[in-house]
Amino acid sequence: MNRTKMGLAITVGLLVMQSVQADSLQCGTNLVSVGDEEYTLLEKCGEPSMKEGGNWIYNQGQDNLVMVVEISDGKVQSIRTAKTTGP
Repeated sequence: MNRTKMGLAITVGLLVMQSVQADSLQCGTNLVSVGDEEYTLLEKCGEPSMKEGGNWIYNQGQDNLVMVVEISDGKVQSIRTAKTTGP
């Protein structure tokens, strides 16, 4: 497993243990909210960095938090972000 995938897997593990509920996910100038259709999420944010079951993980870069979007029945059910710790 390369370092990028390993780092993402560790981050996902931390997200499962430490997460904070978010009302929405911002992708550039687009906003996705709970209740939006799956296709709307794809149009606004593109493909996720990783999919784990019904959880879509969006890693939007070094200066942004990793977001987990739970998809069920074709709709966004929840949006979570990891708590930040460190420097």
